[in-house]
Amino acid sequence: MIKNNKLISLVFLLAEAFVLTSAFTVLSWPAQAEITVQFSPRGGVADTIEERLTSARKTVDVAMYSFSDRRLQEKLIGLAAAGVKIRLILDSARDRAPLADRFEASGIDVRYVLPVMHHKFAVIDFAGEGAAPILLTGSANWSTKSDTEYDEDFLVVENESDILRAFQAEFDHLWLYARDFEGPAIADDRTPTPPAQSTKHLFTSANFEAYHRAGNWSFRPMVEPQDGVAGRAIVEAIEGASTSIKIATTHFRRPDITAALIRAMNERGVKVTVITDQQEFRGGRIPEDDSNALYEEEKLAREGASVLYKTYMINWRAPQARQMHSKYVIVDDALVLSGSFNWSKNSEIGSFENLSIWTEASLVAAYVANFEIIRTYDGDGGLATLLAEIAGQEGRGPCLFTPISLTIAQLEDLRRAFRPGSCR
Repeated sequence: MIKNNKLISLVFLLAEAFVLTSAFTVLSWPAQAEITVQFSPRGGVADTIEERLTSARKTVDVAMYSFSDRRLQEKLIGLAAAGVKIRLILDSARDRAPLADRFEASGIDVRYVLPVMHHKFAVIDFAGEGAAPILLTGSANWSTKSDTEYDEDFLVVENESDILRAFQAEFDHLWLYARDFEGPAIADDRTPTPPAQSTKHLFTSANFEAYHRAGNWSFRPMVEPQDGVAGRAIVEAIEGASTSIKIATTHFRRPDITAALIRAMNERGVKVTVITDQQEFRGGRIPEDDSNALYEEEKLAREGASVLYKTYMINWRAPQARQMHSKYVIVDDALVLSGSFNWSKNSEIGSFENLSIWTEASLVAAYVANFEIIRTYDGDGGLATLLAEIAGQEGRGPCLFTPISLTIAQLEDLRRAFRPGSCR
């Protein structure tokens, strides 16, 4: 039972009945509603997406930051050929135009929005008469790396009208102001309207207002980052914590969240554990006497938090990265906030993101188990084995290795083990 009143005010409690399976978590509602969660990089997410798309009968609306999986591209094209109405919002015209052209040629309506469209969700058959509506959401882009190399969380929601309605409203709001990759500009013929609001499923579109400029619609932020809906929800959840906070996030660049975590540790004795991606590591020792030079996770480490980096190469490069790409926090092993939202200023007021609040016991338990898997990554035998292998290659490699979770000090030791100039 969650006793903190602030935490209770933050969330809308759902039904408690659930069934737990070994492969994923299933939660049951009346009328056969259910939620399942899967975690990469063990594979299977792309299979689930394809399976759920196969069930589409009337409509598919997709908002996807990165869409490079050819199998899923072909699946959408096949659905369009079978008469399913498909709308697709991508991130930008410059980077996605070739993909948009291919989809448009197959009868799929494709648009983009400004600024960054960072969502990763799809709504299937929400308004389809006689069809079972489905939501696909989480941290995973529709890409091969998201399925087999990145750490991701991916949820399927079926027959739960409130959740689907929130995501459908977000898609429709962005679609209203989205731009075509080709074709005429959108006329200034409407009064800008705010997006729909949900107490459990938050969208950073609430931080923006639409405006017409140069023959098209754009969005601009209306709030400061600390006042945005997503970061504020995370801070409120942290303020309600009494025992533990477990964070798995690609980026950690929010001073307001750091301050809330430090208060939780120092004032209430909350145990904080952070796992982030090695790209966040500064590449050298933390300054001894300049606290202003500290990164956010380094500030937490100074205050006694357990800080780990998912590490898999000596010099970070995006094309070879095996990112810790989930973006979730677990509070008191009783509450999860997850979605596409990176913990940064840009995600709050420069991107369209989503953040959902979950309290279902078996769903939370699945996230706790996944966090423990990431926390205990030990490569092919641990840091000592890796260091011995590096020494055996006279500090020249291996440059890419099985992921291992390392503290700041351990990652510094690892970097020093390599000969300068190696792995460039």
